[in-house]
Amino acid sequence: KDYVFIRGNGNTNGLTEFPLVIATADNTQIFVNGSTTAIATIDNGEYFKIPSSNYSNNSAGANMFVQTSKDVYAYQSIGQVHYIHRV
Repeated sequence: KDYVFIRGNGNTNGLTEFPLVIATADNTQIFVNGSTTAIATIDNGEYFKIPSSNYSNNSAGANMFVQTSKDVYAYQSIGQVHYIHRV
């Protein structure tokens, strides 16, 4: 199963920009950016938050390619940086 995530414009600290994968079957492997080594193996109902450091860079529009060995629910947390403008 293939998924592509696109980074939003959230903070660069990794707290708002990340994919979340929830397994629907035991022994679900998660692979990131074409790696042949799983970043995690999770069981039915378990979840894994993929670190934002796996995006292609730390800017809005960066991408992350995720593959799983079995069906999953895939969600993405994104954010927007707010700036204080002073005159």
